[in-house]
Amino acid sequence: MLRIATSNVSFFSRYVRPVCLPDQTESFQHMTGTITGWGASHTGGVGTRYLYKANVPLLSNEVCSYLLNRTIAQGEVCAGQRQGGVDACQGDSGGPMVVFKDGVWKLAGVTSWGYGCANSFSPGVYTNVAFYRDWINTVIQHYTNTRKRRGLEAAQGLHFV
Repeated sequence: MLRIATSNVSFFSRYVRPVCLPDQTESFQHMTGTITGWGASHTGGVGTRYLYKANVPLLSNEVCSYLLNRTIAQGEVCAGQRQGGVDACQGDSGGPMVVFKDGVWKLAGVTSWGYGCANSFSPGVYTNVAFYRDWINTVIQHYTNTRKRRGLEAAQGLHFV
């Protein structure tokens, strides 16, 4: 997330593009998220050579808690089809879940965990990026300040002849 939020990104391609960070209070419930990854295509499988993508509906944490029979924290969001069949899987962790909202793609979640892959009544769980926005801003600010200090120190060490 940090690399995408800075201007020093050099790995964009046809498949890798920048994404907007959501506001801290932004919600994506009942919207459709797009997940991507090179993970397995089924439980117990191995990763693939191809980047896969799938669309999954975002669920409320209450519905997700009920389906998974455990509490879903504020820092988490759930997505998946109740009938199963579409999900992130092993090897997709850390990948994005993006939502097209207000005319831009926003990073709604980061693939985290789930019970198996694409099982019915077992949605995937993602880190809620909006919940961590203050922390993300703090890290970005620290990184920016550190780079500015290093640039100043380097400039002070220059001697022109």
